[in-house]
Amino acid sequence: MPFMYFASEIEKSNTTKQLYEMYLGLHRQACVASGGLATGAFEDIESPISYNLGLTNTAMIICPRTCEGIKIKCESGESVGPVSLNGTLLGGTLLVKSKAEWDLLKSNESKLKDVLSSVGIYPSGNKHGGKI
Repeated sequence: MPFMYFASEIEKSNTTKQLYEMYLGLHRQACVASGGLATGAFEDIESPISYNLGLTNTAMIICPRTCEGIKIKCESGESVGPVSLNGTLLGGTLLVKSKAEWDLLKSNESKLKDVLSSVGIYPSGNKHGGKI
């Protein structure tokens, strides 16, 4: 089961105001799905959820996250470092801060699945209940 996301098509005729309203609508849906603020105006406050926003000339997408990332550990239990996911996730990339993090993620596929499973929200509401 894939991660939950909310998307809308953008038309060339959309005004800036319409794009902003589109964003607010997608953000509101993501908040409801994440158990965040369900109703009311929240554009004047900090977002109650963590999310990635993707934008092209034809579409807008919001992917709510449960957290920014997780700390990964090697087989000995030693912490290798925190792996955080930001907007690069939408582009299919991952940033690591050390060679040790890269080596561990590259050599152990389950660690990468752990990172991705920790941040995604699944349609069932069970953040660990789906497939990557």
